[in-house]
Amino acid sequence: MEQPEALVVAFSLASLTYFLSPLMMNLHKKELVAWGIILRNDSLIAMIGIGSVSAIQLLLGFVQQLVAESSGSSITSSGIAYTEVMAQLTAIEVAFVSIMAVTSVLPTMQGFSIIIGYVLGPAISATTGAIILWVILQSLSNVMPTLFLTLFSTGLLLWSIPFRIGRGAGSHLMALSMVLFVGLPLAAPSAMWIESYVLTSSDLNNLTGLSDTIPTNYLSPSFLSSFLTANFADIIARVIAGTTIALIIFPALFLALLGIFARSVARLIGGSGGLPLGV
Repeated sequence: MEQPEALVVAFSLASLTYFLSPLMMNLHKKELVAWGIILRNDSLIAMIGIGSVSAIQLLLGFVQQLVAESSGSSITSSGIAYTEVMAQLTAIEVAFVSIMAVTSVLPTMQGFSIIIGYVLGPAISATTGAIILWVILQSLSNVMPTLFLTLFSTGLLLWSIPFRIGRGAGSHLMALSMVLFVGLPLAAPSAMWIESYVLTSSDLNNLTGLSDTIPTNYLSPSFLSSFLTANFADIIARVIAGTTIALIIFPALFLALLGIFARSVARLIGGSGGLPLGV
């Protein structure tokens, strides 16, 4: 159902709910009067929500821009960040597969290839899973600006059904559309920021930030060899930690966090609203 049609149906249901409320209250029975009051309040809230759909989208866009701008230059744009994420993960997987192929082909490394397989097998699976997850995130991020109004309007339609029949589903659908609209474009930029922080920060344990150890005479011919010799273990540890945390673990945690936010917003909208006493 398209957004205008959903809003028309939602308004019709809200109007029906509003006209049902005085009928329920005039029956002079405690439970029915309670239902009448709830129906009247629900219908008014639904009508306000129907009239404010465009304003809600503008507000969410403002919140999204505010979050992005508050981070300053530390977070890159969403499109560039997604490209960097996919390029790194693809390069990592190609490198892993190439190592396994080379070790299995060379006769002198036949025994060593078994150990490599045990080590790189799970790493390749995790990298493939991360690539699939990032593709899903990127696809959702691209369609959410267009899909938001349809999802939100459908949720509002379900929310407007009399007697709170679709209130829970409607609240969760509206909350999910809002959270995804704001949060999805921040996924890849946040991953790039985490990776950069792990690679360059001096705040992690007792490790010295790599960017702080580069001397002013970095153009010296002997700089590269001396720098790599002194910081080789630090570099390898940070690269592994940065790519693992930011590119493989982070997307799953980010989706879980969006789910928690969506559930909280749904409760705020009224997804956990109970029935009146005695019903």
